[in-house]
Amino acid sequence: MAQTDLAAVVPKRLAESLAGAFSLAVLDPPIEPGEYQEYLFYPERALRDPASVWLREFVLEIGHHLGRVNGRGIAPSRRGKV
Repeated sequence: MAQTDLAAVVPKRLAESLAGAFSLAVLDPPIEPGEYQEYLFYPERALRDPASVWLREFVLEIGHHLGRVNGRGIAPSRRGKV
């Protein structure tokens, strides 16, 4: 069981997934925290590196699965916001 009086603002899905395992309380924040965005950055030299391409595609696949990628899609050479 987690023993602290600290608070954190985290994505709701993350908080809910950890709440049971750590006996955490999930509450709505008293202020609007703003929009949550994730970005995928990588150096240009990694554009065609097979391992980097695989990792970016894997991360984007997870983003698609979670509904985080906009409907426009992302071209393979223009990876970015997830």
